[in-house]
This record gives sequence, structure tokens and C-alpha cells, in this order.
Amino acid sequence: MRQFAEELRHARLAAGLSQARVAAAAGLSQRTVSRYEAGAPPYPNVLQAARVARIVGLDLWIQCFPAATRLRDAAHIALIRRMLMRLPRIVGRRLEAPVRPGDQRAWDVLLMIGGVHVGVIAETRIRDLQALLRREQRKQLDGNVDYLVLLVADTKNNRRALDEARPVLTEAFPLGTRAVMAALSRGVAPSANGVAVL
Repeated sequence: MRQFAEELRHARLAAGLSQARVAAAAGLSQRTVSRYEAGAPPYPNVLQAARVARIVGLDLWIQCFPAATRLRDAAHIALIRRMLMRLPRIVGRRLEAPVRPGDQRAWDVLLMIGGVHVGVIAETRIRDLQALLRREQRKQLDGNVDYLVLLVADTKNNRRALDEARPVLTEAFPLGTRAVMAALSRGVAPSANGVAVL
């Protein structure tokens, strides 16, 4: 809420808008907008926050992150295990590695090969591939990993999803299973982002 309050105030001032004008456009009182900018309770609900943000030129984004104590399903663990069993011991690995210190986001596996860091995202069932790609590429930038490997369970549904998104997918993840796993099984980092279907 403190961050929202600060960004809201800065955006309003940058747009040259008064609190009263923002309040009128949002159907709120000026006192309510003032309270939002102060980060004071009662806090706005999501719709109110999005409406006020839009008026001052911001888009409000909300994202959920897995809790540190989450339990992974057996299929997810088995998928990660299938990949790790193919890697030589010289490949360093950390499970559930934070994207960066203090960040709730994590790599399912972070591989360290020489000085190269490879973030692995394991998916047992692909639902929204485009959203997944956007989210993981953002993590790649924030987490300073060199390459990403999208590790996908070999199911009919997942293969169909990958085939349907092939043009977009190959641009962001140019390497396929054979190239990714050939490099990793030799203890070598892949030369680009890639998808491994196991």
C-alpha cells in the first residue's frame, strides 16, 4: 500500500492533476484520494485502486507468488527429478532458488554451469503459455540468469499447447529438447533459452 500510495501521488503530480479532479473522475471524495496517497486505512479495494491508477495514467497489476512453504505435487517433483537425473554432478543446482534476495518468486531449479546461470521452470500442465512466457522472461531480467529452460511434462495436452504457440515460442525459446538436454547432459550451458519436453 505504501508503494501504491507513493506511485499514485507521483503520477498525479506528473499529470498535473489535483486530488479533487482525480476524485471527481473516480466518483470518490477528495478526502478519499488524499487517504489513498497517504497509504492510510481504510484501503481501496482492487477496483477502486485500478480506477484511480488509470485516471493518473497508471495500470494496476496484481500478481500472486507461491508461498515459501508451498507443497509441490508428485508429478512436478517427478518432472524435475527426470531432468536432474540426466545431468552430471559437475552441474551445480539449487531447488526453489529465489529470483533475487527478498523476492517471493523462485526458479524451480537454478543450474550453475561454470559462470553461467540457467533458470529452470517446470510445468506439468500448460494452461496459458503466453502468460507463462511473459512472467518467466520478466523473472529472467530481474534475476540476472543467462538462460531459461522451460521444462515441460511430455503429455498430449502440453505438446498441443507447444505446437499451437510454436511461432511465438521459438522466438523466445529457440532451442528444442534435443539441443537443451544434449548440452546439459555434457555439463555445458545451453547457447540460448530452450524448451525441454521430458
